[in-house]
Amino acid sequence: MTTPPSAIESGAPQPARIGDFARLTGVLFSPKATYEDIAAKPSWALPLVIIVVLSVVVVAVFGQRVGWRGLVEKKIAESSRTADMPADQKAEAVERGAKFRAHRRVRQHCRSGSRRGAARDGGADGSF
Repeated sequence: MTTPPSAIESGAPQPARIGDFARLTGVLFSPKATYEDIAAKPSWALPLVIIVVLSVVVVAVFGQRVGWRGLVEKKIAESSRTADMPADQKAEAVERGAKFRAHRRVRQHCRSGSRRGAARDGGADGSF
């Protein structure tokens, strides 16, 4: 494989690359230079770490503030499959669902760091 002629002819030194953390503030304060740097040398590590950390924080805060039990109760009440289910079976399903959801959400977000997996866990329509 040969080097493109433009790379050979331009003997000018390359400008210094903006660091990953400087890109975060650069997007707000000097977006043109930052986006040019991102286009020249894209990276994925820091965005992935940020997405994973934020996902875990959102799941933890939701679990603390709203609670998985409330979410499961609401979804069971809305479901047409549970409309004629006896109350004791609904209560058992709520207990089982709340326990399962809390643990599964945290594990899923830690593994993928994306909403795609959360939508898969909740169902085909992405509700959860």
